[in-house]
Amino acid sequence: MNRDHNTDDLYSPFDDILKKLGKTRRKEAYKFACETRRFEIELYWKRATYFWGFLIVAFGGYGLALKEFGFRHIYTFVLTLVGFTFSLAWYLANRGSKFWQKNWEHHIGKLEDEFAGPIYKSPVDIKPFRFLELSSAYPMSISRLNQMISLYITVIWFFLAALGVSSLIGKIDPIACLNEIVIGVVTIVFIYTLLMCRFRGRRKVA
Repeated sequence: MNRDHNTDDLYSPFDDILKKLGKTRRKEAYKFACETRRFEIELYWKRATYFWGFLIVAFGGYGLALKEFGFRHIYTFVLTLVGFTFSLAWYLANRGSKFWQKNWEHHIGKLEDEFAGPIYKSPVDIKPFRFLELSSAYPMSISRLNQMISLYITVIWFFLAALGVSSLIGKIDPIACLNEIVIGVVTIVFIYTLLMCRFRGRRKVA
């Protein structure tokens, strides 16, 4: 069963607008939706490559800092915060990309019947495919797998950062760990800013 939310009610204003457009305008809208969806998918994998590359460097840097300076060094602590922040940004970017992909897929679904037939929204029957047949195809969601991997890496970095914070608690003198405290506060503020980077939806036009 598809767990994605039913968006028919959310797009009702757009559906009303479509009914008022002429055939030429609807065809242009259909072409635009297809091209934009394709562009969103390209951007999705470009972003994934960017985050993968950076996090690999972060993991390598963390391992090197752990070996050279130990667990309680500021370099190790900073790398855990950087790794957590970027992995969280990757997870949020994956969710945002999924939203926009769904957005344009809905537009295509509303327009394709008139110009191409119900090709996109008529997938093959998945019942013949078996998960335990390891050498055969299976309808896995690639974007959802990538999203869950990004969440998994975010959790790993979170625990590494939490271990770093717990090591600072053992320092009695706050001045001795002032740099770590400042960096931690800046990271918290930045993460809050990331969480506020959400689409606010349509605004009512007078």
